[in-house]
Amino acid sequence: MEVIVKFNKPIEIDLEAFLLEGKFNCIKLGQTKESILNNFPDPSNISKYGILAYGSLELYFTRPKSKSEKSKLYMIFSDDLERLKTFKGLNYTNCIFDSFSQLTLLTALQKLNSMSIDYSIHHNKNLEHVQLTIKESKVMLYFSPLTDEDLNYPNRYQMKSFCLTQDEY
Repeated sequence: MEVIVKFNKPIEIDLEAFLLEGKFNCIKLGQTKESILNNFPDPSNISKYGILAYGSLELYFTRPKSKSEKSKLYMIFSDDLERLKTFKGLNYTNCIFDSFSQLTLLTALQKLNSMSIDYSIHHNKNLEHVQLTIKESKVMLYFSPLTDEDLNYPNRYQMKSFCLTQDEY
């Protein structure tokens, strides 16, 4: 029998632990939707596709192939960084970056280099974004130009989203 724990105050999400180690409080990739619903604050929205939203933070789940199979978490995602901290059930702490909403690719690279964090970069000119993947955590940060003028200057691209997903998805 699963123990159900609900919180009377916001739970802490250590953004440094998420970015550098892939840890998101008690949430783990592969965890069942039922477990998250029972042991995490109530979501602000549940989409018709079963995506749990906590403000602009979204948790994506597999679709069961049989009645005996359970939906499992395969992705943690946000693409509205301005609203990330607006959900009252979560309290984000310890971000290694001063501000997600103003973070440029150059600033992110400088910070990660100063901390000796290993990462990889993929420039996708067709989609006009840069994907920065932190090697240990596998968290992906996506940067895009704000203006057409910035297209030729990737260091000016601003962070637009982050994602952690399982390899097989």
